[in-house]
Amino acid sequence: MDVGGDSVQKGSQSFKFDIPVYIEQTASVVGEKESEGPLGRMFDVVIKDPMSGKDNWEQAESALQEAVVDKLLMKTSYKKEQIRYILSGDLLGQLIATSFGISKYEIPHFGIYSACSTFGEALSLGALIILSLIHISEPTRPRLI
Repeated sequence: MDVGGDSVQKGSQSFKFDIPVYIEQTASVVGEKESEGPLGRMFDVVIKDPMSGKDNWEQAESALQEAVVDKLLMKTSYKKEQIRYILSGDLLGQLIATSFGISKYEIPHFGIYSACSTFGEALSLGALIILSLIHISEPTRPRLI
């Protein structure tokens, strides 16, 4: 399957891109328990209050989603208008925590509901979206997504 340029589908589950797709920056916001594990010093923000000062778990989870986008925007110095899409997920019905947590940004959202595979699925879909934007939509536009 030809997916643009020299990018091709390899086998039934993989793509080889002619233009490298990479992660430019990351941000992480976690609870206190995560910070106590072996990766604890690698997280950007640790929220000590498991409820994030909110009245219920759904609001607390939304606060974490909002905090991670805030942190990522700060680390990249991007404005929200420079971000085309957010790919994210949670395990609450209708991705409610993510939907409410990122609503203030007014950035189109691809919600992923895939349990343990959410991260991998988001990476794969993000790479394919970037590829399509580069090859098909606007080949001269800066590669901000």
